Amino acid sequence: MSRDPMKMMIAAFLAVVASLFLASYASALSSSEAGSVVEVLERLVEEHGEPVYYDEEAADEWFELDTEALIPAAGFSRESWRKAYGNSLKGLMASVPEAEFEAVFAGLEDNVTSIQGLTAEQKREAVSDLRAHVDRARALRAEGASHVDALAPYAERLRALTDF
Repeated sequence: MSRDPMKMMIAAFLAVVASLFLASYASALSSSEAGSVVEVLERLVEEHGEPVYYDEEAADEWFELDTEALIPAAGFSRESWRKAYGNSLKGLMASVPEAEFEAVFAGLEDNVTSIQGLTAEQKREAVSDLRAHVDRARALRAEGASHVDALAPYAERLRALTDF
């Protein structure tokens, strides 16, 4: 029995599209998860006095600081906490108005290039590193767009816990 190559390509394409759709649906932040993340962080920030921030290790750092096991009590494993924490912070970044988000980065390159005591090469490297961080922040913001609606009822509370 011979198979039509075009039909096989279409079937493979549809399988990939379906798996991507299901993967994005499975990783979407729910409003109840966002609420739980914010409630836990409110208690942890009050207890430890540290602001909430985003980086690759932040969720694990909060998990380690959680001596009262608030995170597991809220129904999160370490892995599900990482995902919900990250999606909540990305959603927060995406919820900030574009002009306000971009204003955070305005003038930073000028500030770096005006630092006394750095060589021209050091300034170029510093600006390059800065641009990479800004690009990463923009990418995280774009990733967070799919979580804005779930986070919306809690966005102000979460933002109050950050330095942003």
